[in-house]
Amino acid sequence: GIASGVCLSRAVGMSVQSVLGVYVVLQVAEIFCMYHEIRAVEFKVLNFERLVLLVEFFVAQRRENGDLNVTNGSSEDKDIYSTPAKVYLPNPQQLALKEKIFVPPAHLARRAICFGSLSRSKLSPDE
Repeated sequence: GIASGVCLSRAVGMSVQSVLGVYVVLQVAEIFCMYHEIRAVEFKVLNFERLVLLVEFFVAQRRENGDLNVTNGSSEDKDIYSTPAKVYLPNPQQLALKEKIFVPPAHLARRAICFGSLSRSKLSPDE
């Protein structure tokens, strides 16, 4: 690393503008490489963001098949468990392409509403 920095400073020069220019270019290249490294990781377990993506994909396919009423989300006089239409969910590789990397997930605000408080995670025998 030091040897490449010395060679690069000899090639670019010692002026502040050239050093800052090289620094910016190298940082952009590093972020680009990190993005592709993180994008290559495929998780096989569900977290909240992947769960929300799967549920949205499932509901969208059911609506396209006409199994769900678009206005209120209820079934249209059909038993939703006995419909012959198949729903194809994305595999972990396809789901990894839809996950956000540098931007926070859009559904984090709903996490507390969906799962409740931490005190509700363990119920007493009476409950």
